[in-house]
Amino acid sequence: MKWISSLVLALVVTMMTSCDNSTFKISADIAGMGNQQVHVVFLGDSGVTDAFIAVNEGKIKIKGNSSELTVVSFQDSQHKPLFRVAIAGGETVEITGDITNPHHYKCKGSDVAEQWMDFESKHAELYDKPNATPLDQAIEKFIKDNPKSLVSTLLLIADYSDITSGKAEQLLNSIDAKARPERLISSMMQMRSTQGQPIKQLHTMMLCNDKDDFDAVVPSKTATTLIYWWAENNEGRRNDVEQMKQIAYEFGSDLQMVDVSLSTDTTGWHAIIKSDAAEWQHYWAPGSILDQAVQDLQLRQLPLFIATDDQGTQIYRGNDAKAARNAIAKRLGRQ
Repeated sequence: MKWISSLVLALVVTMMTSCDNSTFKISADIAGMGNQQVHVVFLGDSGVTDAFIAVNEGKIKIKGNSSELTVVSFQDSQHKPLFRVAIAGGETVEITGDITNPHHYKCKGSDVAEQWMDFESKHAELYDKPNATPLDQAIEKFIKDNPKSLVSTLLLIADYSDITSGKAEQLLNSIDAKARPERLISSMMQMRSTQGQPIKQLHTMMLCNDKDDFDAVVPSKTATTLIYWWAENNEGRRNDVEQMKQIAYEFGSDLQMVDVSLSTDTTGWHAIIKSDAAEWQHYWAPGSILDQAVQDLQLRQLPLFIATDDQGTQIYRGNDAKAARNAIAKRLGRQ
């Protein structure tokens, strides 16, 4: 999920109770949520609020202070994202939904809050896809059609896969200046960059092999490891496979080569890897990008190469097979 993750700060329960023009109110009624604690994070007039609050039979109520538009992120006690709300002082927002039906929450409140949640609901099937391209394209179209909307900025900063890319910069510049307030952008960028970063060192991962058994993938067992993460069998992937064969031949036993499918099911998977005629190991992550074995890697852009050294530390991460090869050669002193 491409949601803003909570900042790792000391818990400060600072739900404001004053009732001036900077006070906002959020209430939610989430079926199936029961009684638990939810994690709430937002940047308001008093800085970052990072707190756990009680849920009573699926009902949540909070107050906060922010004179400017801010984003309030709600997560369950396991830090799994629930929903986000765009809100400013003086506004009241009501959220309804079912915890078993993520991305389909309903919002009643300001136009901005309603439109952002409505976009997510209409594109729900795209939010958890391992390939971020379809969601990116939907966001790009919305921005093109709505350059004067604050929702365009929210979608770009919170949900676009690579906010540091040149394309993202072009998209941001295409949004009307009044629809991209500096404080909103800087705060959301800070929150996004502070959390949700992929781990630098890969450890043992339990994945399903091509014999349909769970097997340990150990990135540190050879001098270097190259893992190819993919989800779709298209021409680009087939070209990557051919380049991988050349890399595998060049480095021999100094390189462990692995590919991992992040497709949501295994339909046709065995036929695809058989047609590759590749001698390296093939795996599948049953939970796709949210699989417990790989979720810390933040695999938001596919296909993706990750090369590691003999400690499992990433020495290359990107979609360029040649660049991955060069990183491996440098590590082995064989440039």
